Amino acid sequence: MKQNINDEERAYEQSSTVMFDKLSISPAMFEKTQQELMNDPYVSMELFNLGISMEQPSTETPEALNPERTIDLVKASNDFAFDLFKNNYIDQMGQDPMMMPVLISAIAHDWVFVKHGF
Repeated sequence: MKQNINDEERAYEQSSTVMFDKLSISPAMFEKTQQELMNDPYVSMELFNLGISMEQPSTETPEALNPERTIDLVKASNDFAFDLFKNNYIDQMGQDPMMMPVLISAIAHDWVFVKHGF
């Protein structure tokens, strides 16, 4: 998994370089703008709402996935993900702290899919 993360980071860096070149901006300019926008509460709220809207499923919810079952799965998958993270990836926190929520989410989603088919 660590190799996959490193490969994805390299691919992101390469695609970012291409994008920055096409837009005629420097990585430093992008970072500065990104930081300014991340500190803007209106932009943060819009990005949050956009993210929520993109997560809306396009299929019906399975009958077995009632609210109580969903809460149980979220709790169990998060417990699994945090334990796996603490045991295998905690050393990565210093290098890229923003990777933690992404990795926890991905691990938790994978666990639910593999273990329960949702």
